[in-house]
Amino acid sequence: MSDSNNSNFYSVMLPCGHDDFREFISGLLGKPQEIERMLRGEFELKKEDINNIFHLVDQRISQQNEASLTQFTVKVLYNDDSSIFLNSLEDFMNYNEIRPLISESIYLTWVYLIKFRDKATPEKQTITLRIFTQPAERYHDVLEDEIVFRKSAHDFMNSRFVINIENTARSWGVDIESLLVGHIRTLIKKHDKTLKYLNKNSSKAGIFMSFAFIVLCVYGIYSYWNSYIDLLKSNFIKISENVKIVDFNIINSKVNFISNMLTSQIINGVGTFISISFIVSIIISIIIGIITSELCTYKYKSYLLLTSETIQYAETEKKKSKFRLIKVIFFVLGTLLLGVMSNYIYAIIKPLVLL
Repeated sequence: MSDSNNSNFYSVMLPCGHDDFREFISGLLGKPQEIERMLRGEFELKKEDINNIFHLVDQRISQQNEASLTQFTVKVLYNDDSSIFLNSLEDFMNYNEIRPLISESIYLTWVYLIKFRDKATPEKQTITLRIFTQPAERYHDVLEDEIVFRKSAHDFMNSRFVINIENTARSWGVDIESLLVGHIRTLIKKHDKTLKYLNKNSSKAGIFMSFAFIVLCVYGIYSYWNSYIDLLKSNFIKISENVKIVDFNIINSKVNFISNMLTSQIINGVGTFISISFIVSIIISIIIGIITSELCTYKYKSYLLLTSETIQYAETEKKKSKFRLIKVIFFVLGTLLLGVMSNYIYAIIKPLVLL
């Protein structure tokens, strides 16, 4: 550093040639290559996991080349749309959020100057790992490229890892990507196959249970109608037996009896009862289908356990989903039992309505 003519103008002297200086500045300011990768899945991360990710990357880079970590930053986003920005791993590990907030996302950024073996000067490399526990559309106003990660409402895995590597050496970038992808896959939880199948086919499960219930109800209504027809037949048989005795008064009374059944009970009694029963059965079957679909549908949740509030929230949510499969089984059995009971009820009320 020199002071020219005692003025306030200072300069920095670098011991390098013109070509080396140009390559160095180009490595710092030039447009690097970019690698991006996304992995979806449910996870549960603590501060120790973030610490492990940092050291995993730092050790790999330090072992391979002459590297200097010029900056490492951590940004944590909370459920009230606030965030904190920390300038080192130590600051992050020592930071304790006192506000009752749930941590929803975290951005990790490494900035290195690396001198590769085939290069004369160090070059800037940037690694960014963004970890989300919420749907992508929540942050579309923050991250422009997140729009490409949107999926339909049936996409039950909203949480994800997004890797971005700005590099000047393609093979190095691919190696770091593979390192992070392999480690992230160990952090993603594997789900029960039965629950995963139910989740994927929740709509079909709802339709099936709705159809099963309506079939049982229709069978009960059909049995009820057959009983009514059998009653008519038995009365016709009695009339035919009494025809041998030519008593027009008896015949007339029987005919009037059947006529009254046909006109009053079918139209006003039996027909109305069957219509109401069918409509009620359809309404109940629709409700059963909706409830079944809701029970089978579960949006798997991920947690960044960085605050005490998040830890309490995670414990509460886990308790809610702990017996989800058992709830589904009991609801299915209850639905089938309700259908059988409806047939039994029809059998009980037959004499009350038909007589």
